[in-house]
Amino acid sequence: MSQVSFAGSASGPGSAAHQDPLESPDPWVRASAHLARDFALTEQGDLVTGAGSRSEALRGFEEVGDRWGLVMSLFPIGRDHSLRGEYPQAIATFERTVALSSELGTEDYLYLSKARLARERRRSGDLEGAFRDLHAAHRQARERGQLRLEANILVGLANVHRRAGDLAQSDATLDRLEALSARRPSLRELARDLIVSTRIENRLAEGDAAAARALLPEAAGALFGQGAGAALAWVAELLGGLLTWEGAPEEGAKSLGMSQVMRGAFDWGEPEWRELVDRIVAAVGEDGFKKAFEDGASYSREDALRWLEAETLRAVQRT
Repeated sequence: MSQVSFAGSASGPGSAAHQDPLESPDPWVRASAHLARDFALTEQGDLVTGAGSRSEALRGFEEVGDRWGLVMSLFPIGRDHSLRGEYPQAIATFERTVALSSELGTEDYLYLSKARLARERRRSGDLEGAFRDLHAAHRQARERGQLRLEANILVGLANVHRRAGDLAQSDATLDRLEALSARRPSLRELARDLIVSTRIENRLAEGDAAAARALLPEAAGALFGQGAGAALAWVAELLGGLLTWEGAPEEGAKSLGMSQVMRGAFDWGEPEWRELVDRIVAAVGEDGFKKAFEDGASYSREDALRWLEAETLRAVQRT
């Protein structure tokens, strides 16, 4: 896929270097090129330019009947619906990836599809459905020794417990993951990042800004060198909540605006972020929120990255 998607990866007469893969007569080559193009743009925080590529990739993989390609194309399409808070469409998209992954026969994508479906159920308010899907996926992942997936599913369960108002059970689920990772060296780094980031969200949910601030450098520090748009957008949104709890709602709104720079869109589909916006509006007014949010959204990617890194790694709590 890399060879047909990027002209510089091949050389010589008749190779991919002499042909635009996006215009290839082969539908699989075209679909793969669009998928790779969209992935690269998304990592740069551009969800708009690649929108057409997502649809083209889906169309091409449908034409050739490539189930893996269909699943990989549907994931970002479902994400788009999710970011806009279009829950029925997001749920329907991930229900389709579950069905396709079942036909495909690869367990990794089946569990990942189930976890994303459960996430959308949680975001839509269907906590019972989220618990049902996550428990089923967790049982299957555990039985088949899929440790990385088990870790992600346990974090998903912790998030649903938090949304249900049971922070004690959410923290207990993270303790369970911590104990699992202690016995599995290959899981430790991934689990540590997941655990710390979810504990921050739990501390913010209970209004403990000092505890969240103390954990934030560990959770976010490694992300700045990677430059992944979605991860950095999460940092911006998390920091927006923290700054608001620390008594700086306008800076919180500014940080939320920077999530749009990092990802290409603010996550309006996450109910916790929408509640945060309501909290900021209550403090500074609708115009105050809009002005601060647009200020953050106007930053260049480089300037936003520097601002977020400085604010995230600052250990001194605001008063």
